[in-house]
Amino acid sequence: MNTEVLKNRLLRLPRLLLGLCLFGMSASIQIAAAIGTASWTALNQGIALHLPVTVGQVNIAISYIIIAIDLLFKQPIGIGSLLNAFFVGWFTDFWLSLSLFTQPESYLLRLLMLFASMVISAFGSVLYMGASLGCGPRDTMMVMINKKLAKLGYGTVTIMVSAIVTAVAWLLGAPIGIGTLIVFLAGGTIMNLVFKLVKFTPKDVVHENLLDTIKALRTK
Repeated sequence: MNTEVLKNRLLRLPRLLLGLCLFGMSASIQIAAAIGTASWTALNQGIALHLPVTVGQVNIAISYIIIAIDLLFKQPIGIGSLLNAFFVGWFTDFWLSLSLFTQPESYLLRLLMLFASMVISAFGSVLYMGASLGCGPRDTMMVMINKKLAKLGYGTVTIMVSAIVTAVAWLLGAPIGIGTLIVFLAGGTIMNLVFKLVKFTPKDVVHENLLDTIKALRTK
């Protein structure tokens, strides 16, 4: 085993885990704001209403199902993808259990909480993506769908999937609200602003898939 390669990957893990921690915090703040959450979080909430499980546990289950779909279509999965699938849900439940974020009476404060959650999520993306250990399960799936429906374009595919996820969440009784629309419309812009602020360029990141990691560890 190449100990230098192993050390390099281990040094990236704290950055990756901190990013996942921020993702979980972002989701918990959106839930506490109670004006509607991002589509996938809303889906988690909707399913949790009908099963004896937490929002985070639903997130974990769905993430691993998506990873199975990614693998079925031969999409690259990295160590970061596997950790993402578990820890985003785990950290969501962790932050919710602390009850640090509570629903304010003021609607303006709820809106501020929602925008704060998007900023936190954007910084989480900088940390997670910067570790370059694998894309998130949902991001990988979106790329796969875009490959299959190349004529539609990535943006159109994203809108379609988000709309379907939101519709299913609504049918399950999830609290869809103005916040869901705000996250959809403003999330990308806020992320781009944070990326510019910290001078982070996502296209320069080359994610390492699991096979590449194993090969690198075996190289002497």
